[in-house]
Parts: sequence; structure tokens; C-alpha cells
Amino acid sequence: MNGDGWLKTTLYSFTGGEDGGSPGFSGVIFDGVGNLYGTLTIGGANGEGVVFELTPTESGWTETVLYSFCSEGNCADGSQPETGVVFDGSGNL
Repeated sequence: MNGDGWLKTTLYSFTGGEDGGSPGFSGVIFDGVGNLYGTLTIGGANGEGVVFELTPTESGWTETVLYSFCSEGNCADGSQPETGVVFDGSGNL
């Protein structure tokens, strides 16, 4: 925040392809070293959403897809996540 209010900075532009897209209604969380985690409701290897990690680097932020959700009805994990992720007491995502 500067003296006039909040500043907006784009960390990463999702394409809607294999990297995911459409953040939906979920929030994001940071780990202890500054990585950012969240979910997206579309995209990924199956087009049904992803869990992602954004890692700060010297040249900007790098996105990694940690998990791609399967097609609805074809997997037990569901599809198109509408909530974010959390860490448990041991620090597991």
C-alpha cells in the first residue's frame, strides 16, 4: 500500500490452457518462503481445473500446476474446484 491506497500488480497471467484459468471464488495462500497457492476452475491437463503454485523468481513469478482435476464423473476427486487450498498442522498442502 502506498500513501494513496492499494497498488495492483499482475503476478502471472493464466492462459486457460494447461496452466489453468478462471480463479472462481477461491482465495490464495502463501507458504513460509513466499510461494503462492490456489485453485482454478478451468484448464489443466483435463480442462477441469488445477491446483497451482506461483514461485517468486528474480525475473518474475513462475507457475507450476501441482494437480489437474479429472473430468466430472470419471474420477473420485471431482472437477472445477470452487474453493481454495489449506495447509494442515504439519505444513502439508
